[in-house]
Order: sequence, then structure tokens, then C-alpha cells
Amino acid sequence: QWLAPQMMNNGGLGKHSEDELGRILAGKNVGVSFSVNEGFFTLSGTTTPDDLAIQMQLMVANLVDPGFRVEALQYWKQSVSSYDTLFKSQLEGTQYFVDEFLRGDDIRFSVPSLNAMNALTIADVHDWLKPQLADGYLEVSVVGTFDMNSTISIILDTFGALPDREESPPVIDEELRGLEFPETPGERTFTYGSKLHQASSIVAWNVPHIEKDISPTRRLRVLSSILRDRMRKQIREDIG
Repeated sequence: QWLAPQMMNNGGLGKHSEDELGRILAGKNVGVSFSVNEGFFTLSGTTTPDDLAIQMQLMVANLVDPGFRVEALQYWKQSVSSYDTLFKSQLEGTQYFVDEFLRGDDIRFSVPSLNAMNALTIADVHDWLKPQLADGYLEVSVVGTFDMNSTISIILDTFGALPDREESPPVIDEELRGLEFPETPGERTFTYGSKLHQASSIVAWNVPHIEKDISPTRRLRVLSSILRDRMRKQIREDIG
């Protein structure tokens, strides 16, 4: 999940490098961004009605002919050191380890070591993504102001022209998605190397599992706002 977006977003296509695509698509309001989410991958982009057909063609090209280019891997390896610096020497970097802790140190949410990130290869990404890109279950969503009939026609000419794919999303074992949260009450301190005197305190509470009912989520957000405002007044106004 660390290297895959870099390879997809900076690797161009099999037939065209990222630089070549930039020249080919100059003047067009199109673009594609790949991301890894919980349980699915996403190809997204924004465009105008005039460039919608090209946008859809570009997205399909990313599905059927991803670049997996060595340039993208080299760019990744250059950026990895900056990640390592962020984790070790900036307050913001410790947030990654806080998130890992709050999820029970689950490896799926952990920060790989510098050696582990450098060890990733193009083959690792190819073997992970290619099966889903080739024939995995696919949903197409279009949001905005557009002409329904012409948009459907464009989708049929692009995504609709792809070979048959899986007709339903894969069934994921819910037990595999489960998390073991840290025991409460608990405490952990995260440190980083810096000459700046900065620190952050985070307090977390267990809350009931919320899936479909939006009401508890809204109440918790209101409660969060009230607590934030009271903390602000206490720290800034009373304590100074």
C-alpha cells in the first residue's frame, strides 16, 4: 500500500511514460489518481464535459496498460528517505506510530522500516495489482453536472468495452478484518529527534461499534466539538 500508489501515479502507461503523457494530454483537463483503500482500489480524476471522453479513455488505459516503470520505482526510493526523516525527526511523523498503536500494533497499519520499504520491487506491485486491474469487480461513478445520455455512451465505449470481469466484489472474511485494540486504560510515549521543543498529547476513548446508524456518529462529533472548545478555553484562557 506504500509503493503501489507511487508506481501507478508516477509510472505512466506501458506505451507512454509519464512525461510523454504530459505532452500528449497538454491542454486537456484530465488526470488519474490511484489509491489503496480498505477493501478496494480507486482510480479517480476530475475533468470537464468536453474532456470526459478522454478522461475515461485515460482511466481505462491505466487499468489495461499500467506502466510499472523503473522511473517510478527510482522516484519512490528517493522519497523513502524523506519518509524516514519525517518519522524520526518531526512531530507529525509520530502520528503514524500513534495510529499504529491505537489499532493494536496491527501490521496492516504499521510503518515499514526503511530497509523494508527499499526492498519492495516492481514485481511485488505487479503481482498484487495486476489480477484486480485485469478482471476484478468494477464500479463506475460519475458525480457532477453532465449530460446523462452522452455520459452513458462514453462509459459504454470505454469501460463497457472491457472484457468480462468479476460480477461481484470478493468476499472478505470479517475475522481477518478484525482488530485487537490496546488494553485500556493504557499509555505509551513516542519520541522523535529534534531541537525544537514540540510535543502533542492525545487522549482516546473506546466507543461502541458504529456501522449504519449515523445518529451516534453525529452525537459523538457534537461531543468532540464541545470538549475541544472547553479544552481551548481551559488551556488558552485560564492557564494562558
